[in-house]
Amino acid sequence: LQPRPGLVVGALGTMSPELLARLRSGWELVNNRWNQWVLNYSRVHQFELLQQLGVRSPQWQDLALLLAGLLASTGLAGAAWAWWDRRRQDPWQRLLARVRATLLRLQVPVQAHDPPRTLSRTTRATLGPVSASIAELLEDLDRLHYGPQALHRPPTRWWRTFARSCRQMKHLQR
Repeated sequence: LQPRPGLVVGALGTMSPELLARLRSGWELVNNRWNQWVLNYSRVHQFELLQQLGVRSPQWQDLALLLAGLLASTGLAGAAWAWWDRRRQDPWQRLLARVRATLLRLQVPVQAHDPPRTLSRTTRATLGPVSASIAELLEDLDRLHYGPQALHRPPTRWWRTFARSCRQMKHLQR
């Protein structure tokens, strides 16, 4: 009750029956080696592996130290990756963080989730009509990031203009 061969097996069997037999034999060899390596992996094999790694007479304390070392090194590698990955941030998010920090120095209450348009309204409400240039720059930033002609990266000239306007506002506040 052997099932009919599929398209690939039928083509291989028609072209070269020897090739099909060799492929089957190779697959059985790989499957057997896998079974012997994984399923027959006993305590004796574990201790042989430890002896190959340089542990003279492995005992359960040695296994515990090895496990602790592996866990510690994995944890350190994960922490190092997380520290490195936190520095990779969207340039728009970095710019918005700088904008929010600058507005906080001007005593404008900002939230971490506020988009530029909301920051513009909050700036106008907090600082009054003298903040019109800053509010307009924030609206420009909103158009640059979300508008139909949105840019991939924020322009550096925008930041220079914004920082200059905020410095002028700081002098006016004094």
